[in-house]
Amino acid sequence: MSKIGIYVDGSAPINVATADNPAGWGLVVVQDVVPHEGGNAILARYGPVLTDPTYIGYIGAEVGSNNTAELSAIFHALVEMANVASTEDEITIYGDSQYAGMLANGSWKPKANKTLVKMIRKEWQRRQEQGYNFTWAHVRAHSENKWNDMADEYANEGALMDQSLPDLTVKL
Repeated sequence: MSKIGIYVDGSAPINVATADNPAGWGLVVVQDVVPHEGGNAILARYGPVLTDPTYIGYIGAEVGSNNTAELSAIFHALVEMANVASTEDEITIYGDSQYAGMLANGSWKPKANKTLVKMIRKEWQRRQEQGYNFTWAHVRAHSENKWNDMADEYANEGALMDQSLPDLTVKL
């Protein structure tokens, strides 16, 4: 059994919440995580928040914003979980947005971003049904947390990407 940390972050440099506003998500997978600086980063992914339903990979975001970016990062962490962890691992998704985390785990009801939250909750439930042992935990943003800072850097890169490009995976 390993301890896996998946650090997630979102970025919208101009947070105006429109369909054409650039926003991005990023995640870093850390094996043998010792919150929040130890362990080995084994993988990173990042990409743009997709607001065009005709694009492959669209998950329900209607606008590019910090909130949809944070939510998108959690969705992608849940997807990646199946590629980097086993059901015997202890997995924590770390994020600096309580808004996104509480919506994702079902503690809060969405008032906005309902389609995106619905997709995340479906993926959350799918991973639970598959037997994955995971939780979400809040971390402070921009507090010199090595892995959260790295996820933030990748989210910023994702915000610079064209929506028509696929997300990128980096083996670390």
